[in-house]
Amino acid sequence: MAIDFKLKNALIKARIVYGDNFLIDLAIEEMGELIVALNHYRRNRFEAKEVQEEIADVMLAMKELQEMFGIGEVVDFYRAKCERFENRVDHDALTAKEV
Repeated sequence: MAIDFKLKNALIKARIVYGDNFLIDLAIEEMGELIVALNHYRRNRFEAKEVQEEIADVMLAMKELQEMFGIGEVVDFYRAKCERFENRVDHDALTAKEV
């Protein structure tokens, strides 16, 4: 999902208005809320929509962290990790068929 120009400006402005430490704390908080939502979902206390909302919060927080730490570098790591994940799944799928 590409970052549109309006969001990009808001991400930059947020760093000026709130500061990096606040935004890092916010990202940590949002990730914690997602963990709680997933646990509640597994225990049938939450529906998928509550988890979806927390995922969206984390996605926005991750966009802010990408802006903070360098989106180009993050994307490079992400692509490498996706390739490694795909290879591992392919390998494990073949191994599972052999058993």
